[in-house]
Amino acid sequence: RMLGDTLKMLREEKNITQSAMAKSLNISPSTIGMWEQNRRSPDGDSLKMLSDFFDVTIDFLLGKTEYRKFNPEKLTDRD
Repeated sequence: RMLGDTLKMLREEKNITQSAMAKSLNISPSTIGMWEQNRRSPDGDSLKMLSDFFDVTIDFLLGKTEYRKFNPEKLTDRD
């Protein structure tokens, strides 16, 4: 799953437009569009902001996990 697809899915789940999301995050609507089209990638600060906005982990945004929230039960003992 690509980051842009995840952002679009989360935005649509919140039932908000790219413009409304951009206004809430104080960024341009074209930036949201570029992210959703996978033409640009958010930097670290933007990933943190998106994570907070959608209340998901950065790993979920990046497609590294299917869990939207931190799940300590999935950690393995590495001794």
